[in-house]
Amino acid sequence: LMQSIQQSGVISAIVVRPIERGYEIIAGHHRFEACRRLGHASVPVEIKQMTDEEAAKALTSDNFVRKELGAYERYKHAKMLSDKGFCKTGREIAVVLGVSPAQVSQMKAFDSFPPGAKAILETNPTLIGYDAARKLENIATAEPDLFTEALLQLSEGKLQQNRIEAWSDAKLKS
Repeated sequence: LMQSIQQSGVISAIVVRPIERGYEIIAGHHRFEACRRLGHASVPVEIKQMTDEEAAKALTSDNFVRKELGAYERYKHAKMLSDKGFCKTGREIAVVLGVSPAQVSQMKAFDSFPPGAKAILETNPTLIGYDAARKLENIATAEPDLFTEALLQLSEGKLQQNRIEAWSDAKLKS
């Protein structure tokens, strides 16, 4: 991104909204950071008046389309929209994020993950996808410590994702 900005400049303005003590970046965090690192004194911005709800939806939509977001990060965006009451249904979340309601339903599997497993996913958000989260939901609920251990093994490269169920069964039998 920095190289692109050096060669072509900032092509799309950063979207901000006025807040009590200045401005809040809604879209363009990475562009802003790249410009800061390049020593730019200013960046092109588009100022928009937005409510907290509009800002949260815009921020989530902007971040959600980034390809490098892991399934867990995408889940956290969906959860924030729901928890803050900005979206009341899975269908509303799906519309904001531009995904199917079925995918929103799959994301909810992360809700059942124990805190230790979520902590591992905070540092490894691409560790497992939606399908795996849904398939492993029962283990996460029934055996939270074992599930957390399995994710740790997975994050260390000692276990493959498609082997978590068999590994867990073997651990339970022994």
